[in-house]
Amino acid sequence: MREKSYDRAVDAFTKAIELYPDAYPAYLGRAGARILLGQTEQVIDDFNAAIKIAPNKSIAYQMRAAYYQTHDNYDRAIADNTKALELKPANEVIPNIYRSRAISYYLRDNLADFTTTENLEKALKDFSKTIELDPNDASVDSDIDTTYTRRGYVRVALMMKCIAMGKLVSAAEEYRLSKEDFYSALKLHPDEKDAEKGLEIALPNKATPISVERPSPRLIGPGMPQPI
Repeated sequence: MREKSYDRAVDAFTKAIELYPDAYPAYLGRAGARILLGQTEQVIDDFNAAIKIAPNKSIAYQMRAAYYQTHDNYDRAIADNTKALELKPANEVIPNIYRSRAISYYLRDNLADFTTTENLEKALKDFSKTIELDPNDASVDSDIDTTYTRRGYVRVALMMKCIAMGKLVSAAEEYRLSKEDFYSALKLHPDEKDAEKGLEIALPNKATPISVERPSPRLIGPGMPQPI
């Protein structure tokens, strides 16, 4: 039943495009419907068409970045979010762009050498910028982990790498800061499960963990599922 409604949405946006070929929002709307139908190649075509029509609008880059991220293409997701920031979008969406790019850096770290911290450091910088711009996570939906929680997990990952490289002073500092982030998350949202889980990892009277279970996927950005 839902698939039929998505098909109807695609048809409606297609008719709108036929009437108004330069209406880039119609291409974005059709891309959104095609995502739900799993029409991968057509989705990218629609994003590209929207960008060709309105190259100075950040929304198409944001949406394409979110789509690339869900399909594990982190380099392109990072590039699109970077371009979106260069286009100086509305102030209220800037924290979400930094947040989305931070997630891509964090996920890209899974593909990197264990002794490399560059991706995690970039993720940490972007999450920190998000918090600076939006300290109360006002731009984050209620079903999404707070930025503090996500930054806390980046710090835990950095701690693990520092331990592996013998940088124990740096590891101890990331350990301390991760605990502060999880406490900050719970102060904003006392029932946030992933923050509670992170705090269990960072409790000072427990042994340093040798592995960390990362949080489950959430919905972030313009209606697209994205893992942490």
